[in-house]
Parts: sequence; structure tokens; C-alpha cells
Amino acid sequence: MVNRTGKNGSDCGTRPPDDLLTAELRLYEQEGLSQQTRIDRLKNKFDYKISKSTLNKLHNELGIQTARKTRRLIGQDVATSLVADVLDDGLHERNSPAIVRQYVQLRHDISIPRDMVRVGMSQMEPAGAAKRQGGKLKQKIPRKALIAVGPWSEFSCDGHEKLSTAALRMGPVGIPIYEIRDKASGYIVDLRVVPNARLSDTIGHVYLDMAEEWSAIPLQITTDKGSEVGLMYALQLALRKEYAPDIDEIKFPACVGLKSTRNITAEQLWHWMREKMSFGLEDIVKEGQTNGLFLGTDDTHVNLFNWLWPQIVQSHLDEFKTIWNRHKRRDQHQKLLPSATSPANVFENPQGNQLERTSIEIDRAVIPQLRAQLIETSREEAYRWVSDEFRVVAEWAYESVGCPTLHAKYGWNTYSDMLALIESYYRGEIQ
Repeated sequence: MVNRTGKNGSDCGTRPPDDLLTAELRLYEQEGLSQQTRIDRLKNKFDYKISKSTLNKLHNELGIQTARKTRRLIGQDVATSLVADVLDDGLHERNSPAIVRQYVQLRHDISIPRDMVRVGMSQMEPAGAAKRQGGKLKQKIPRKALIAVGPWSEFSCDGHEKLSTAALRMGPVGIPIYEIRDKASGYIVDLRVVPNARLSDTIGHVYLDMAEEWSAIPLQITTDKGSEVGLMYALQLALRKEYAPDIDEIKFPACVGLKSTRNITAEQLWHWMREKMSFGLEDIVKEGQTNGLFLGTDDTHVNLFNWLWPQIVQSHLDEFKTIWNRHKRRDQHQKLLPSATSPANVFENPQGNQLERTSIEIDRAVIPQLRAQLIETSREEAYRWVSDEFRVVAEWAYESVGCPTLHAKYGWNTYSDMLALIESYYRGEIQ
């Protein structure tokens, strides 16, 4: 039969521009997705339908460096050096090879096979596997499988006090952390340092930042019963009433308060973050007082700590958030929610994981009005760590010492160099 249309083969849809396609395929490699899942994600996001052979051709054409290709290009010595760079800061000795592999990928933009990472870790830290072996602790709370309709059906919110003033005991300084996490996927929606995680106005701004970024709110927020969540509850109720008035509040409550130990989704993240990162970070922060570099009774020391260390901690939180959302979890047959894939894949592709996105879409243009009408403290003041006057001096000092990397490993060296300049400036020795 004559082909009068001039079209051959099947309709694969329109290929996305190379820059978008490259970024998307790099993301899939970072998440460790299977070939079929990558194909499904391309279909759902771009309506671009391809086969596995075409996917492999795209990897070659666009230079997507997969772990299989890397094995042929580098030796074990190079892989070990990349692993050493991650382990050298002392924050990741308790992490598994799969997580260390993702840190290597994030920092060096290279994907290496997990077995090469494992060999590198054993060479760098022979006792590392023993450190990662957990003890058998008595379960004080009966464990139950988590249930959720899909992403955005429930966000769990909580504050982390392991770097707070009371925990550090270094004087009037502390670095509280606040999280918002999706229950169905385990995806970290927000993870940030705040000057005060127990101030209702501050947490209200954190909630509105989330709503403004995504132009959406969850069906329900779940928190502990602290006083800091009062304003967040009011904002959630107001927005849901405005944009989803037909949802039954009795059947699907907008806000739920639980005992801290029962807010499982939030508490679980703190456990993993402390297990994989915060132990080492907490020790490094405290070194400043132990070594006599930091004096909690000196206003200049306190202001410089408040300017510098929250930024350092935030850089590590951003890295942890990226790694967590991309890491592929092990297969858990007894789990009712998806496993054997990354939190990001479940959050971004709920249909491909037999779930349904239940977000409530909002108009982000109303957010500034809500901030002005319902929150007494401005966003700028709620997130303020130091005065504007000291901020200008600190930024000058930071630029003067060469804008070093904001990493805990170099934090106290940066602090000492900046402190010397700032104290000289206040003594009038520098104009």
C-alpha cells in the first residue's frame, strides 16, 4: 500500500530541546532510575515516547555519563580518591556505599559503580562497615505501615533542636532547623535553618514560602502540639477554605497535631539526618569553644558565629536534601507505600507509582497579602540572624579572606580569619 502521509513508523511525540533533555536525563541518572522508569518519566513529562535502544542512543549523543560507562574510563585508584574526598570531612563515615556514591556524583558530576565505591570505602576506612552496623534496640513504639493516598495528601512538619542553644551549650548561639516532608514519598519539601524554630511567626513564613514556591498546599499538615504551629494552622485552614471549600473537614482534616514521638514521618528524617550527618556536624561546631576560638560572652564572636555558621549548616542541609530526595531506597515488600525507587521519583511521578497527587492549587499572588495581614513579624525580621550593620562588615570580611567554601571542614579557619579582620576594623586599624 502506498504511504501517502509521508510518515514512517510510530509517533514518538516531539523530542524536547537538547538542554532540557540533557538536564532531565542527568537527573534520572542521579536518582539511579531503571531504564523503564526513565522512559515512563519522559513520556509523562514531555509526551516523548521512546524505546530502551533510543534511550541508550540519547545517553551517548548527549554525553550522559552512566556508571557503566565510568567503569570503563576510570580505575579503582581514581574512584578511591573521589570517595576519599567525601569521607575526608568526617561527616559521612556512617553512610552506606549507595549514599556516598551520590555525594560523589553531586560534588564531582561523575557516576561511579557502587562496588567501586564500596572498595574505596573499605580502603579508606576498614572499620567503616562495623560502624554502620546498628545495635538491636528495644522498640518502644509499635511499628505500623504508613498509609497515604499520594504526594501532597499529608505533609509532616517539625523542628530539630540538636544544634539549638540548649544542645550546643556555647552561650547565646544556636542553629535550629525546620523541615517539611511529604508522607507518601518521603520527599523533603523544605529543610532550612531558622533563627527560632519555636516562634509562630517564623514557622508561618516557612509555610508560606513552601506555598509560594509550589503554588500549592497539601491536603493536610501534621505537626506536634507545640505553640509554634498556631499560625501555620491558621494559614493552612484559610487557604484550604478559599481554594478547596468542598473538602469535608471531618473526613479530611486540614491540620492534625500529634505527640512528637507519633509524628513518624518527621521524626524519622531527624533520625537519619543525625545518623548520617549531624553527629559529625555537631562535634565540629562545638570544636570552636573547645579550642578557644569562640567566646560566648563576646558580642563580636556571637555575631560572627550567627552570620557564618547558619550558612555553613544550610549548605550541608541543601546537600543532604538533594542526596535524600534522589537516593534509591531498598525494596520493602511489607511496605504499603512505594519502595525500590527514589523519593523524588514518587513525588514527581505519582501515577507511575500507583498513587495520586492531591495538592490544592493556589494563586501565589495572595501570599504577600497573607504575610502582611496575618503575620506581625516581617519575613526579613523572622529570618534575621544579625543586624544590617554587622552584616555589611561580615560580608566585607568574607570577601577579604577570599570567599572560602562554606563547609564545616573549613568553618573555624574561615571564622578565625574573618574575626581577625573584624576586630582590627573595630579597633580602627583598618579603614
